[in-house]
Amino acid sequence: KFNSYMKFTQRLVEKYGDSCLHFAVCAWLTALLSPFGWIGVIIGFLISCIISYIKEKYLDVVFEKNDLYGGILGSLTSIILFAIISIFI
Repeated sequence: KFNSYMKFTQRLVEKYGDSCLHFAVCAWLTALLSPFGWIGVIIGFLISCIISYIKEKYLDVVFEKNDLYGGILGSLTSIILFAIISIFI
């Protein structure tokens, strides 16, 4: 039972590991600039998207759209959280 769980986990990491990394890094970059307000959040979003695209286009062997989507979703997560916090503060 444990071995089948580990095989499933390994396949999951192999398939989505890079996308999860894009999600986390882009969310972090966007959140890093959030102390500067909405301008910082927008700049963080743009920087994250550009870096994610450049990494996929020029540094990876195969261009995977899912990694790019993961980065965009990570940045959007930070934007949504910033909006929610801005509303309640």
